Amino acid sequence: MRFATALLVLTAFATPVAAQEVTAATFNGYRQIPCKVYVNPKSDPTGDIVDILPEIRSSVRSYVIEHGAFDSYPSECNVNAYVEAECRLTPRASIGSAVDSLYAKMRTGKPLPRPHVCGA
Repeated sequence: MRFATALLVLTAFATPVAAQEVTAATFNGYRQIPCKVYVNPKSDPTGDIVDILPEIRSSVRSYVIEHGAFDSYPSECNVNAYVEAECRLTPRASIGSAVDSLYAKMRTGKPLPRPHVCGA
């Protein structure tokens, strides 16, 4: 419930000035979620993450699309597959750290982790 509450608070205070600000605020509300919970939602001790996982995935995708996609096909499944792959490499990190790490790898030319195939 704590993650849902964070989303509710962030959404309630968002003004209709720009969609980018709202999306960034939504993603920032989820940045601290541990990677191990993002990869395996049933491992969340509160059980709340399972209910809001679609919202989390959508906000991650929106954030990544606004800040530069990881590849040429930025579908929600594909973006989240990259984040999941990075989270599997660093399970003690957070979602925000995983996204930041992916952008750092892109900037330095290091290979991105291999995501699972979407739609297969």
